[in-house]
Amino acid sequence: MEGRPRVFWDSSAIISAILSRSADAPARRLLRLGESGLLDHCVSSEVLADVEYVVSKRDPEASADLALILDRAGFRVVPEGRPEIVARYVDLTGYRPDARVLAAASACGAEMLVTFDATHLLGNPLTAPSSVGLWAVQPAEALDRCNARLRESARDG
Repeated sequence: MEGRPRVFWDSSAIISAILSRSADAPARRLLRLGESGLLDHCVSSEVLADVEYVVSKRDPEASADLALILDRAGFRVVPEGRPEIVARYVDLTGYRPDARVLAAASACGAEMLVTFDATHLLGNPLTAPSSVGLWAVQPAEALDRCNARLRESARDG
């Protein structure tokens, strides 16, 4: 893919980034790459609603800063996936909410879906890039992949 790496975020990864106490946590470092304009961060309105709910329950103080953090990191809200794609992905994941996340990530042209969902997404051979067109990865792997792409772009450009 040309341009900035496009990363779609699942709620588990955003929540981790927001609530992490470590500035060096991979999810936080991905946010900073977005602040620098080096990544194209994407999220669906459904994921965003889930994040807002969980963060408001766990840390109301962080909840007040959520919109500002996501805006500074350059997040943009993308459309939900088409119903027929969601239905196909339900067959792959076995779980409609994750199928909707995967469909939205695929629809926006993301290279990676950043998640901690080991039950339905991470390591699921049915959701491999050959089936869905993107990688489901944890924040640390997303950070490694993005940094490699950015180094490659700098070398080539």
